Amino acid sequence: MNDSAERIQALKAEFNRGQNAAELALDTLRSAIFEGILAPGHRITEHELSDLLGMSRTPIREALAKLQAEGLIEPGARGGLAVIAFGLQEYLATFPAREALEGQAAALACVRCTVADLNRLQFYTDAMQQAASEEDLSGFSRANRLFHRTIWTIAGNPVITRFLMQLQNYALLFHHNRFGSPGREEAAIAEHLLIIQALRDRHAERVERLVKLHVANAREALEQHVETHNIKGDRTSW
Repeated sequence: MNDSAERIQALKAEFNRGQNAAELALDTLRSAIFEGILAPGHRITEHELSDLLGMSRTPIREALAKLQAEGLIEPGARGGLAVIAFGLQEYLATFPAREALEGQAAALACVRCTVADLNRLQFYTDAMQQAASEEDLSGFSRANRLFHRTIWTIAGNPVITRFLMQLQNYALLFHHNRFGSPGREEAAIAEHLLIIQALRDRHAERVERLVKLHVANAREALEQHVETHNIKGDRTSW
């Protein structure tokens, strides 16, 4: 078994928590894409994945349909399916949509948030601070994602959430599960604290403005990183 196959088997074991085969295949393959085990452009066949995951083709087919709906795989040049090749310019192009949708979600959340919601947001921000102090970029990225997803959940608009989840998937695909804006950890934490306070004050206009600025600052930091390090081409592993 090659290294990629072993890593996918390890992911399958990690995600195997009693869900049905299609859900297990989806969780495993999605994570394999985000972590770069299934690399951009990698051609995917039901036969290969069936052998790799030890499953029949039916749950594999269901998982692949959902991955395609999430924008993580696409029709390949030679037929079949392939992992989407998501480059720098495509990723930068997602920021205006993120800015608008995340700002709207935050304004909606301002009306609906509870003390328990605010505590959860503070918990994830504290987790970001702890991860930053330990230089744990994966842990920082995970807590950051959960912070944003919590706001979307509080907002209670499934259409906005669906689009934002897809945009977040693109970020994970591009950065391979690392924080998206290198060197911006402390600033991101400070911005999260301001967002929490605006939610606590139930100031919808302020929280929308703060969230839009938060997303815009992330894009600016990424562009500065690209320029400073003279990064060429579509991809980098930071």
